[in-house]
Amino acid sequence: MDLSSLPREKWLGDDYLVQLGGFWLLPQFVNSIKRVINHYDPLPSDVILVTFPKTGTTWLKSLLYSILNRPSKNKLVVEHPHELVPFLEIQVFAEADEPPVLAAPSDAPRLFATHIPYQLLAKTLDSSPCKVVYLTRNPKDTLVSLWHFVNKWNKENPDQSWSLDEATDRFCRGVSLYGPYYDHVIGYKELSLKRPENVMFVTFEDMLKDPHDYVKKLGDFLGCPFEEEDEVDEIVKNCSIEVLSTTWLKSILYSILNRSSRHKLAVEHPHDLVPFLEAQVFAEADEPLALAAPSDDRPRLFATHLPYQLLTKTLDSSECKVIYLTRNPKDVLVSLWHFVNKWNMENPDRSWSLDEATDKFCDGVSLCGPYYDHVLGYKELSLKRPKNVMFVTFEEMLEDPHGYVKKLGDFLGCPFEEEEEVDDIVKNCSIEVLSSYDVNKSKESTTWFPSPYNSFFRKGKIGDYKNYLSNESVQRIDTLTKERFHSLGFMYGI
Repeated sequence: MDLSSLPREKWLGDDYLVQLGGFWLLPQFVNSIKRVINHYDPLPSDVILVTFPKTGTTWLKSLLYSILNRPSKNKLVVEHPHELVPFLEIQVFAEADEPPVLAAPSDAPRLFATHIPYQLLAKTLDSSPCKVVYLTRNPKDTLVSLWHFVNKWNKENPDQSWSLDEATDRFCRGVSLYGPYYDHVIGYKELSLKRPENVMFVTFEDMLKDPHDYVKKLGDFLGCPFEEEDEVDEIVKNCSIEVLSTTWLKSILYSILNRSSRHKLAVEHPHDLVPFLEAQVFAEADEPLALAAPSDDRPRLFATHLPYQLLTKTLDSSECKVIYLTRNPKDVLVSLWHFVNKWNMENPDRSWSLDEATDKFCDGVSLCGPYYDHVLGYKELSLKRPKNVMFVTFEEMLEDPHGYVKKLGDFLGCPFEEEEEVDDIVKNCSIEVLSSYDVNKSKESTTWFPSPYNSFFRKGKIGDYKNYLSNESVQRIDTLTKERFHSLGFMYGI
């Protein structure tokens, strides 16, 4: 196709975008997009994931692949989602003068992805009963993600990078990859209202809020519903962008402080890299252990579950850094219940019922409990000594891991110079990476605690308690939370 006749707009450096059918595209993809439009004939069983760039494509690719290929979902450990779910315009039809031969699958449906707007694919999609899943995201988050993406793409020419104001101007004028954003979203939104049996419209925010429910909805929509809740849990875990509490923070802190050797996370469990003072370091010593200073400039990194009330003298007399991580009490209760029963799985007759676990938790009879006293001790310390004590909630970190990794680096006195370093740590400490390592899947018990390594990795999901706790138990814990936290002005936990 002759591109000289198409409207064009300066984009990045010497590059430009061209306009086809009202949408802005990279010139190198125009011909392949035309091939998709003219030659792609979807099978009735095909599944097409459609997104505007930087709205959660990779995550949904992982989920859809796992839903449709349940026996082989472990391929995600060794192959990137973009290879397992190829883009029609970038991979499948990228270089073919003739339409490529797209063989029918032997069992699972063919699964493709595209950023092509409905307005350009109307003829193709309107004539096919194939399934389309469209994922969108808040425009402001999309803009910022696109801005980071474009500048990272062009990192070798920093003088050509966009300012955020420039990126905002282009986005609002519709001059962005596959833009205008609003036309892109509205095209598929209207199609989903006309053909709900064939087109499912999903927002990134809704999926992030309840991935378990949306995996079930996707399974139903695609004609392969789940028979077992465990299957859903497994897919959410293996494809999750969420990560796990203490074990997660250990992984992140180790990576921040040991950037040149963070690959150790692939072969050593986070609890072995960041030992517990009470469970490992001082576990068997009659005399205090000689804790040698590190050979280089790196700080020593330890963990503890000990409450501040027992460590007051130690911490008040030191300039060391303390990072305290807490979590919603209802999710803590459910996670503790699972952990204790997994720890005791060889003696199922001694397992706790959830009601029993709730009673113990509310009475303060839990490991290192009472929970409320534990949290308040470090919360008050963080207010008195903010330069030395950083108080973090699991929910905040999960919502913005990138932002919190940067904050942790600043707090620890080792700020990041490159955004890529932050991205790398967030990726390598995510559940999909950490849980894929053999050491973290091991059923062997640790040397310092009678619990298998794999017991430290569960869902790490916000609001998982809703799947387990009765309304009565929720009300009971919320009442206690108001009495202990809210009465002191600490508005957290409900």
